[in-house]
Amino acid sequence: MSLREAHALGFAAAALAVIAVFAATPPGMPAQIAGLVVLVAILGVPHGALDFDVARTLWPLPDGRAERVFSAVYLGLAGVTVAFWLIAPGPSLMAFLAYSAWHFADDWRGEWPLAARIAGGGAVVGAPLLFRPGESAAIFGHLAPEPAAATAVAAGGWVGVAALAVCAGVAVLSIGRPRLRPGAAEAAVIALSAWALPPLVYFVLYFCLLHSPRHFRRTARGLQLAPRQALRAAAPATAVTLLGAGLAGALLLGLGIGAESTALSVVFITLSALTVPHMILMDRFHGRFLAE
Repeated sequence: MSLREAHALGFAAAALAVIAVFAATPPGMPAQIAGLVVLVAILGVPHGALDFDVARTLWPLPDGRAERVFSAVYLGLAGVTVAFWLIAPGPSLMAFLAYSAWHFADDWRGEWPLAARIAGGGAVVGAPLLFRPGESAAIFGHLAPEPAAATAVAAGGWVGVAALAVCAGVAVLSIGRPRLRPGAAEAAVIALSAWALPPLVYFVLYFCLLHSPRHFRRTARGLQLAPRQALRAAAPATAVTLLGAGLAGALLLGLGIGAESTALSVVFITLSALTVPHMILMDRFHGRFLAE
């Protein structure tokens, strides 16, 4: 069994175990949010913390000045994203869902053709909005005004319908094309999890057990880093990110924002802000160092 197949099997087993535990008696919202914060911090954030090493591979950063310039551009893009959230949370939410779907499509890079990969990313984002619209709208209501949250859920639900239909077609094609099978199995598990689990539990399952480890392993391979080397390299950026998120959370709580809104805003707006420069880097890195 290949490492790729082992990961698909492990993800399916973990998902079925989570469904068995939580589908009938899901944890309350405070417990879901606590799990989201802790698991994204431990298992999710590090997957983007190799960006500085990626930049050194893509461009010459020969001295401290070049490194500071890169850091300023990277953080500037993230800061502009946060500013848009503050100015226009509704459009920012829609944009976040769209570029998250594009980014998640890379989970099937090298296995599925581009159109199918886009459908896979669309299914990741759209399936929980299709199957759990009320719960999804309640979560989005912490990030954007209620009308914008409802619009995002409705639009995302239709995307989920189309994306899942394409993924079903890929599953049929995988009968005669073994290379498609691991991704088709994962898409089926994603759809089942989105139907059976609360959206936050589903997101943690997908983001922390499928997307993040696959992305981290692929990036480490492109950088020619062993797993322990990659973890050590990711530690400083992970620590800085978590410190910044903690300070943002303390600020929001100090302004009188509720604990649930603070936690959800810090997690998703931080992910949103960091995904913008991260995607730009990884698209270029994929093209140069990671084969299709």
